[in-house]
Amino acid sequence: MAIKKNAAVLAETVPGPTIEKFANLALRLQCWLAFGLITRSKGFSHFHNSQVLLSPTGDIAAKYDKRNLYGPDWKWAEPGKNQYISVQTEFGRIGLGICYDINFSELWDFLAKWVDIFAFSTNWVDDSSPLPLWQAVSRYAGVHLVAANNWGREQSVNFTGESAIISPDRGILAACGAETDAVIVYEIPVFSHPLQL
Repeated sequence: MAIKKNAAVLAETVPGPTIEKFANLALRLQCWLAFGLITRSKGFSHFHNSQVLLSPTGDIAAKYDKRNLYGPDWKWAEPGKNQYISVQTEFGRIGLGICYDINFSELWDFLAKWVDIFAFSTNWVDDSSPLPLWQAVSRYAGVHLVAANNWGREQSVNFTGESAIISPDRGILAACGAETDAVIVYEIPVFSHPLQL
């Protein structure tokens, strides 16, 4: 199966080389950094569609494995068995989630209860803009949604782009186009909640 072979080539353990590179970046910039990658356990051929959150010290604050697989995911990935994750930071509680997860009300409810800023890594493939759904999630859950989306064509798949920062009460604060590499920046409020997990 070609897709699983490709996953095997790209999959890394945690920690691994990609995390090490991003950890150096997080430390240099003194920032929280969330990103997606394919992971595997040492000695196993089981792969996960994962997201990692690094602290400003470059340490791994959390790793989340996508729970709700979509279409091609099933050809190479195992569903994550961990719960949704919220990490207390000096900016508020950062929640993690990947792509198709956002279609499930259980995630929306988790975000509403435990999250201030939702770090959302995605490869959105719908023919229409993802922004209306992302805005609906942000409003429902009362979270600032920070979506990093892939764009362009890979083999037979077309990704939609439109990475965005969305406020629950003010809508889209910053966004990029459907077909462009970009860095988007917007200053959002700092939240101060005691950790409730």
